Amino acid sequence: MLLGAHVSISGSIAKSVDRAKELGCTTFQIFTRNPRGWRAQKLKESEVEEFRRRRREEGYTVVVAHMPYLPNIASPKQDSWRKSVSVLIEELRRCDALGIEYLVCHLGSHLGKGVQVGIERVAKAVNEALGKVETGCVLLLENMAGQKGSVGSRFEEMREIFARIEQPDRVGVCLDTCHLYAAGYDIRSEAGLEETLRSFDENVGLGKLKVLHLNDSKGGLGSGLDRHEHIGHGHIGKEGFRRIINHRHLRDLPMIIETPEDEKGDYSYDLSVLRSLRQMVSEPHEVPFEGHSRVRPLDAQRCQDLQVRRRRRLDAPPRGGAHVRIGGPVQVRLLPLGGGGDGGDAARELRLERRLRLRR
Repeated sequence: MLLGAHVSISGSIAKSVDRAKELGCTTFQIFTRNPRGWRAQKLKESEVEEFRRRRREEGYTVVVAHMPYLPNIASPKQDSWRKSVSVLIEELRRCDALGIEYLVCHLGSHLGKGVQVGIERVAKAVNEALGKVETGCVLLLENMAGQKGSVGSRFEEMREIFARIEQPDRVGVCLDTCHLYAAGYDIRSEAGLEETLRSFDENVGLGKLKVLHLNDSKGGLGSGLDRHEHIGHGHIGKEGFRRIINHRHLRDLPMIIETPEDEKGDYSYDLSVLRSLRQMVSEPHEVPFEGHSRVRPLDAQRCQDLQVRRRRRLDAPPRGGAHVRIGGPVQVRLLPLGGGGDGGDAARELRLERRLRLRR
């Protein structure tokens, strides 16, 4: 599971690796510079080398960077737009130097000039930036929360932007869960999540989805309020996030939290909540046991069925095989390939039996 947080670069960019490691992150996100200004200090060769070295030592395969706060690539004002494009070009170069895989960029606001104007400006900015920078870093356009004047809150708007991009293979999407919910996509419910992903696939394509920002929402469905909340404390809720992080189309994506750090909790709290939700659905395991096949992954519904219908069989002495405990609540029954066990398909495969512990 690639799960991490947006960590600070205070002191040096390389220290972000240490902060990610302390949190137990398997991926992480950073600003490569002060996010509250237009100008950035030039990267020193020594800090670039140190960041690359520390990242390599800790084994981080995916790192994400985020654009600063001020740029607005949808701006109809030429001076502001030009400055925004300049920052985008510089950030792509910085990410390339640091070896960062993805750069996330908010689409911004059309400032009352209309969404079509905003779409044109965004596409023009992306085309100009990519035309001036050759880099392995993929630019990710992040969905907006439905705020007044925003561009890219709807998948249809993203579709129009991608239709105008000249190098689409260098551009992907980062979806923010808070922004989705605030923009009116009901990812809290199972049916709503499926419909949201269907619509995204139809308009943009699931292959374009590269990163998830996991944030609960302080605002209600369709509120247009971009206010992040701790996982499980907002309107999406723990059950909503359980579905999201275990969904077959989402579970293998890099996931980054950008939740508050306040009296309710910090990054450690939210990461632990997400890890516990991920554990509710079994990961595929392979158990080295001669003469037996691979373990099959279980989905959430099958886990529930196992809990209700197979508890007695788990507790009973094994027939034609052996129970092997591999940690936590997961139990594996090893069945010989040639017979024994429960017969049929079970006799030819390993059964991964997920058993929820009863607290007495």
